[in-house]
Amino acid sequence: MIIEKKVLLLGSNAVGKTTTFKSITGELVDVSYRPSLCVNIGYKIFEKDGKQFGLRIWDLGGQLLHRQVWKNYYKETSGCILMYDITRKTTFKDILDWKKDMSRYIKRKVPLILVGNKCDLESKREVQYEEGLSLQKKLKANAFYETSALRNINVQEVFLKLISLLK
Repeated sequence: MIIEKKVLLLGSNAVGKTTTFKSITGELVDVSYRPSLCVNIGYKIFEKDGKQFGLRIWDLGGQLLHRQVWKNYYKETSGCILMYDITRKTTFKDILDWKKDMSRYIKRKVPLILVGNKCDLESKREVQYEEGLSLQKKLKANAFYETSALRNINVQEVFLKLISLLK
């Protein structure tokens, strides 16, 4: 029996949500940037502790113009991944707004993981690891990871951690 769950990828534009989405769902990762138009939806089955979890992964576009339709996408959400780009401090600051939106539309407590993406671009870093840890505590997020969706660093670990929180 597969345990079905809905997971949202949230964050500003160009933080790597779609690359993470493609990396985890096994789609071909394109290195050129093309913004997601509203939402990408995919499915991936994970095995953990002898159980199968089917995650419906929703990658919400980060552009502000989509905010009017987002409230419909939050329905039946089991867990969220809030993502920022470690090379763009503004995307880090935007996380509080994303959390506010999430809290507005999801009235119950759901597992939340904070992700600082693009850790492969260390020389361009604007957000320090310790700042991410501090924000995790402020958000009361269940976990914090730095990832590289492009290089597939820690991406699987994020989803496996989320699954362990969804049980």
